[in-house]
Amino acid sequence: MDKNFNENQINFLKRKIFGSISVISPRTGLPHITPVWLLEFENKLYVITTTQSSKYKFITKNSNKVGVTVTPPDGYPYLGIAGVAQIRYKTEFSNYKTIVTHMVNKYIKKDDADARIERIMHTEDRIMIEITPEK
Repeated sequence: MDKNFNENQINFLKRKIFGSISVISPRTGLPHITPVWLLEFENKLYVITTTQSSKYKFITKNSNKVGVTVTPPDGYPYLGIAGVAQIRYKTEFSNYKTIVTHMVNKYIKKDDADARIERIMHTEDRIMIEITPEK
């Protein structure tokens, strides 16, 4: 069952805080954890990566179940999210550029944001992981 973020969680996710995504390695059965930029948009979380990343490969080949933690530098409060991941390709997802733009503007200085957005939009192997929270 999908879980909606409450107002405090949405405000927390708007902060410039890195997250960590955990996916299961099909080879070892162990979690593979990597730091990521993330964005909450319409009650889902989004992560941008490439088709060469382990995150993408493990989600498409093994399990679409993921975990995300968002922890500020002082360690508290933190947010843990468990959910289902779906791969979103820029050619098939109408909100792709909107989400890329919001995410880049969240993490990058304005002077550098436009160039980064264009680079992401024109890199062929870039994809987005859409996470629907369940817990």
